[in-house]
Amino acid sequence: MKKIITILLFMMVLGMFSAYAAIDCNLTVPNPIGNRSQINASYNASVGSVGYSVAFFASSSSTRNSTALPFANATNTSRRVTTNLTFGNNIILEDSNDYSIYAICYHNSTGAGGAPEFTQSTTTTGVTIDRTDPSAPSAITFLNPVKNGETITATIDRETANRCFIQFGGPNVEKLPMALSGSTCTFTAAPNNPPNSAYDAFLVADDRTNSTTSSMNNIIIQAAANNGGFSGSIEIPGGQSGSIDVNAIFNPADTAKKKQTAVLIIIVLVVLVFINKKK
Repeated sequence: MKKIITILLFMMVLGMFSAYAAIDCNLTVPNPIGNRSQINASYNASVGSVGYSVAFFASSSSTRNSTALPFANATNTSRRVTTNLTFGNNIILEDSNDYSIYAICYHNSTGAGGAPEFTQSTTTTGVTIDRTDPSAPSAITFLNPVKNGETITATIDRETANRCFIQFGGPNVEKLPMALSGSTCTFTAAPNNPPNSAYDAFLVADDRTNSTTSSMNNIIIQAAANNGGFSGSIEIPGGQSGSIDVNAIFNPADTAKKKQTAVLIIIVLVVLVFINKKK
């Protein structure tokens, strides 16, 4: 009796091991993936006669496909199979450089709860998909001069781009990031970001593999006050009375004009008083 029980236990353990090792699933992915590129899934199944299939998934944190998205399913009845999947126009995935590609090889029969009886998965990370070029930003909107807190906006095609930039001063200067919400890009002017000036500005749509630049826009920035944005008085230390006029320091010409105006007013008043006394 003990011998029979031992044999039964051994068969159960062997069956569990066989189920676990039933499918050897492998994935070969070119990098980058371009138009008509092929990915390959191969599997060697040691059990079952119903047939096997492969489901393909993709995810990229920088795109709208941030969770694993199924994009293809290949069915075959052989236990030893190589499946090639061609990236054609029927597979819609945004371009980017941080994709993970997953393959799940599974037995066509179902076990408890309706799930496939045997499954095995494999993953390739750091994959670039580069099949399109971004469209140039459109609907560019701003009102000159652009002042502190005011915005420059544009629209990008989210099918071909997933981030946007603005360049103040030409297409070869530093790209400043724009905030992206849906398909709308926004840049908010701030003091010295960029400095006050008239610029030849360009907006850029980018998919992390390619970028496309808009035509030139003449944008005038007046986000910083003439005195650097500071106003008011500085108290004199040491308990002394009085204060320093900050505007007199930063704008001496304006202060001089004000003094001249005050002197003229005083002279006019003195003349008027003198005339009245003569009468």
